[in-house]
Amino acid sequence: MSENLFLTLAALATVANPDLEVEALCPPSGEDQDFVWTGVLDRESNRWMVLASKNSSAATSLEKQEKILSMLANYHDAHRIPFEVPRLIGRASKKDENLTAVVYRQLPGNPLDFNDIGEKSELARSLGKAIAALHEVPTNLVEHVGLPTSSVAEIRESLRDNLSRAVSTGLIPPTLQARWEQALDEDAWWHFHPTFIHGALDPQNVLVADSRVLGVSGFGEVSVGDPARDLAWLVSELTAETVDSIFDAYHLGRAEGADSFLRQRTDLYTELSLVDWLNWGVDQENPAIIADAKDLLEEQLERLDGDFSLTGKPLFEDDTETMDLATDSESLEVEGGDAGEVAGDLEREKPGFNPETSSGADFSSDIETDSSAS
Repeated sequence: MSENLFLTLAALATVANPDLEVEALCPPSGEDQDFVWTGVLDRESNRWMVLASKNSSAATSLEKQEKILSMLANYHDAHRIPFEVPRLIGRASKKDENLTAVVYRQLPGNPLDFNDIGEKSELARSLGKAIAALHEVPTNLVEHVGLPTSSVAEIRESLRDNLSRAVSTGLIPPTLQARWEQALDEDAWWHFHPTFIHGALDPQNVLVADSRVLGVSGFGEVSVGDPARDLAWLVSELTAETVDSIFDAYHLGRAEGADSFLRQRTDLYTELSLVDWLNWGVDQENPAIIADAKDLLEEQLERLDGDFSLTGKPLFEDDTETMDLATDSESLEVEGGDAGEVAGDLEREKPGFNPETSSGADFSSDIETDSSAS
């Protein structure tokens, strides 16, 4: 990762916003196959973010993200969402490097620290309220911009396809496969209204201060989908009691009321992230990621400690037979012992995972500018 590229972004920032006098680069900075980004510091120590696309496909995605952010900024100003979002200050491009950059002021607050979220804390309630408000944003905004929208049936089918891909590697333990397939087949879980979802919530994209969510960034994965996706990142990091507090605040913030199986689908998405990680490793032909995913899958199986079903229903036919025998044990007498002991003898052992976030040279001869304020 070349510092010269970040200096180029700093130069683009001054073209996009002529009033900006860059003093230095600052975090966060990074690069992936589609985007490059860095923070810059001006003379008054204000922090700005520069995000640039590196190819035509990413440029299209960036343009759609700009439109969504403009709409969400209007929603904040109308008091429809309780947190700030990045506001575009200007844009510029450097054709010879295929870079298109946007500039916005960094949001207030600090990245979320899970250690600061206590059971029944004000921050837990603020987090639930913020995610609920995001899910109340009309879905037609997403459709208008041309971002992905999915029906419940399409969401479910996509999850099945991802699981099938992972199973084809031979690395998914049969018990986990059966556990997840059973949850995907549980019709009662899949009656909900798809909502506007952020798609990439994580501590770096949620900015807080004084026990409140002040800003949300990282809107590169917006779609219409399952609201449980925007809650799954919390489940594995927090205590069950703290998650309950977040969910309580979330449900109070939703106009349509409680989604009866939201928590169950959230748990499912948390576990299926391991499937995503394995598939990613296969797509990238990366043995280290594949090996890590395999280890994580085995660890997940061990954590279940015999509680194999997500739905509460028997996972295998043997489970049903055992349960039937156990139920009848009180009314049957068996020679040499009771039916409960027989049921125990018959029971068989079962087989056992998004970017946004130095003054440069004079590029005025090859930089096109289009400054605007949102």
